[in-house]
Amino acid sequence: MSNPFLKLSIVVCLLICSNITHAAPHQFPEADMTQLGDVPTIKTPLYIMEYHIWHKSPFGIEAPDGYVHWDMGNSRIDHAIGPDWMRDKGPVGYPMLGLYNSEDRNVIRWQLQCMQNTGVDGTFVQMFPEWTQGKYFDRTFVWDVIMDEADKLGYKIGMHDEVQFRIGQPAQKWDVMGDRIGRFIKQYAHRSSFLKIDNKPAVAFQFWNHFNKTMPNTDLVKMIELAEKTAGMEIYWILHAAPNDALYALEQVDSFITMANTNALNHRVEGYTPTPKEDWPMMTDQLNKAKAFAKKYPSKDIGLWVYGGFEESPKAFGDNRSSFRWMPRKKGQTLIKCLEEYEKVKPAFHMLTSWNDWQENTAIEPGWQSDVLDGDPYFYCKLLAKLKGKTFTAPPLPVKESVDPWMWQTLYGVDKTPPMITHVRYMPMAPAIVATAADTGNAIQSIKVAEHGDLYVDASDYNKPRYHGVTSIEPGRTVDGGYQLAVNQPITVGLSPKMLRASQSQKVYIALEFADTTNGSISIYYPCQNKLINYKKGDENRFDVCSSFGLSNSGKQMSVVRPMLGFLKAQKSPTLTIMLKGTRKNPKPSPITISRIHVFTDFEKAKTGRRLDAGKADSQVQTHMVYIDSLKTTPTEKSAYIIATDSEGNESMPVPFDGSSSHPFMNRP
Repeated sequence: MSNPFLKLSIVVCLLICSNITHAAPHQFPEADMTQLGDVPTIKTPLYIMEYHIWHKSPFGIEAPDGYVHWDMGNSRIDHAIGPDWMRDKGPVGYPMLGLYNSEDRNVIRWQLQCMQNTGVDGTFVQMFPEWTQGKYFDRTFVWDVIMDEADKLGYKIGMHDEVQFRIGQPAQKWDVMGDRIGRFIKQYAHRSSFLKIDNKPAVAFQFWNHFNKTMPNTDLVKMIELAEKTAGMEIYWILHAAPNDALYALEQVDSFITMANTNALNHRVEGYTPTPKEDWPMMTDQLNKAKAFAKKYPSKDIGLWVYGGFEESPKAFGDNRSSFRWMPRKKGQTLIKCLEEYEKVKPAFHMLTSWNDWQENTAIEPGWQSDVLDGDPYFYCKLLAKLKGKTFTAPPLPVKESVDPWMWQTLYGVDKTPPMITHVRYMPMAPAIVATAADTGNAIQSIKVAEHGDLYVDASDYNKPRYHGVTSIEPGRTVDGGYQLAVNQPITVGLSPKMLRASQSQKVYIALEFADTTNGSISIYYPCQNKLINYKKGDENRFDVCSSFGLSNSGKQMSVVRPMLGFLKAQKSPTLTIMLKGTRKNPKPSPITISRIHVFTDFEKAKTGRRLDAGKADSQVQTHMVYIDSLKTTPTEKSAYIIATDSEGNESMPVPFDGSSSHPFMNRP
C-alpha cells in the first residue's frame, strides 16, 4: 500500500574540519590570449564597483555555521553536480576557491592581490546598512580586515553604500544616512588604502527607482552636508543615477554614473536563447546622451558602468520566474567591445560591475565555467590586465585550510574530494539497493546503506514506536488514528550525550522523514557557536542555536543533504528542535507528520554491499548491491541512506533514497 502522504527526506550534516599541512599549488590551464585579437589599452581609470563580503560557508579558518548567499534557495548545495568538487550552488560559474568564507583573512588577501595584479585603479567594497535602524554598516569587521590587507599591499579601496536596497527602511532617511556615512568616513578616510579622487575619500551609492523618489533633492543635499560635517572633510560623491537636470545641477555631487551596457545588450527572454538581442545603436544613443550631459555640466565627472556579462535566471535566484535577462560574456569579447566604445566618450572613469557577484554571473574574480577562454580560471584577471596594458601574475593561493576541502585535490594536489553517488536503483524483490559511485582521485572502497541512524526514533507504527539514543521528545503527541508525530508546535528531541561523544566520526548527520502536502518551511535548530550573527564585542564565544535551513513544501518529493559546522557533540544536553513555518498566503499551515528522526555519526548500523561490476579492484567507478529491508513498509514507507567511501577515507554526502518513489528504474540522486 502506497503512502498517502508526500514523504520528504532531509539530511543535515554537521561537519567539523580537521587541519592538514599546506601543499604545493596545482598547475592550471592557460588561455591563449592571442585568440582575442587586438585588445585596446584603456587609459581611463577603471574601478571595480562591487566587492561582495556577504558570502559565508562552513569551510576555512574559524568558519561560520552554514551558508549565506551561496545557496540562494538551492537546497542541493552539498551535492556534487560534476565534476565531483563542484557543489550545486545554482547559478552559472564557480569560484576558483570553491564556496569560500568572505571573512577569512587569507581569502581576502588573495582576492586583493588578484585585483591589484589586474592593474585596475581600485575597488569599491559593497557595504550594507544594518536592517533595523540603519545607523551603522553591517560586517565592518570584514571591512577592517580588507583595509589592513590593502594598507600592506598599497591597493585602493572605496566604499559603496548599498542603501538602494533598504527600501522603506530607516537607513534611507537623509539624517540617518548622512550620519552613518559621515562617521564611517571619519573613522577610515585617513587610512592609506582608502581611495581618494580629487584628494577626497570616494563614496558611491545607487540612486535609482523608488529611492530617488522617496529622497527629494533637498534631502539629498542635507544628507551630503551632514555627512561631510560629521566626517570633518569633503567627500567625493559618486551617484548612480539616470540623466536628470535638477539632480546633475547640484553642486554637492561630484560624479554621476549615467548608464550601463545591460540596458541595450540583453533583453528579457523566455528561457535561454543562443542569440540574445544586442542593440548596439541603442547603446550608442545612450553614450551620446552621457556625452551631452558631460558637456552641459563640465564640473561633473561622468562615469560609465560596464558589465562583462549578466544572468538572472530562475536557477540563479532560486525561484520560479519564467522570464529573465541574459547577456553572454562571449569569452571576454562583450567587455572588450563595450570598453572600446566607452573610451570614445572620454568619461572620467569606468565602473566594472562586480568582482564576485556569482549570483548574477558578473564575477570576474578567478573562477571555473564562467565562459572563460581555454578553461583558464584566471582568464578575466588576465583580460583586465591586458586592457590596462599590463600582464597579470597570479598570487600564491591561500593556505588550503582556508578553502573548501572539496577543492584541495584541484588546487593543492591533496585528495579530500569525496566520491559521487551517481546512480541508485531499488530492487523491491530482493529487496536491495544498487548504487554506483565515482571518484576522480582514488578507488572506491565501499558503498553502504543505513536504514536507521546511530540514534533514532521510529514513530511510524503507533503500536510499536522504537527509540535508540533518544532521551526525550516534547511535546511528543501523535496523530489520532495515525502513526506519526505531529508538528503543530515546535518539537524538541533530546539526544544521548554519552552516545554522541562515544562516536568515532567527526561528522554528524541529521535525517528527518516526514509527510506533508502543505506549503510552508521546515527548519531544524541545533546547538552551535553562532557566527552568522554579529554579536557586540565580548560575545564572540557565545553559544546559541543555529537553524539548518528552511525547506519549502511545494508538493514535490525532495531529498536534501547539507553540512553545517556545529557543536552538537559538545553539549551537556544536546537537543534538536523541529519547527514548521507558514507562508505569507498561508501563515498557519496544517501540521506536518513525522515518521522517523535519525542522527547518523559512525553509520554503525549501515550494511556493506558486494560489488557487481567487473572492473579492476582499484577502480574509481564501482557499482555495489546492498541487501536491505523493504522500503515498502506499512503503514508508512521509509528511506534508505547511501554513503560511499574512497581509499583515502573520504566519505560522500549521504544520499537519501525515498521509499515513496522506490521503483526498479534508474534514479539519479
